[in-house]
Amino acid sequence: MSRLSAPQGAGRGRDHRPGCHPDDNLRELCDELGVEAVDRLVASYLALLDGRVDDVGQCLRSKQYEAGSILLLTLETSSHLVGADDLSRVAVDLRLAIEQDRGDSTDELYCALRRSASVARTALSSWLAASPSQPGGSTNS
Repeated sequence: MSRLSAPQGAGRGRDHRPGCHPDDNLRELCDELGVEAVDRLVASYLALLDGRVDDVGQCLRSKQYEAGSILLLTLETSSHLVGADDLSRVAVDLRLAIEQDRGDSTDELYCALRRSASVARTALSSWLAASPSQPGGSTNS
């Protein structure tokens, strides 16, 4: 029985450049949980991403800061898990701006959150498409 591995390109060492580097985090999860489980995690993350970002914006507009902080904490941790480090950092910055009542920076940070979410979506969609469990995905051994 062959063991499934992470998509091609995974495991080349940690890349400390800013951005979204799913190979870094997801390779380790694939080793621990299996590719299918990680694919489900990434697919669920992607399915929820736009809604979470939109919900944060709604909380900011309606001044529901506590709910926004909770959403941002969830987005921060789940983004870090899948390697969307920039998105995770922006979520932290926005959450801290809310908690420290720095309303002057929340609009700019929310725009940065949307941009980072777009980058993460693209990178994670590519990672998922290259997965050996997906039709046409890579077949590393």
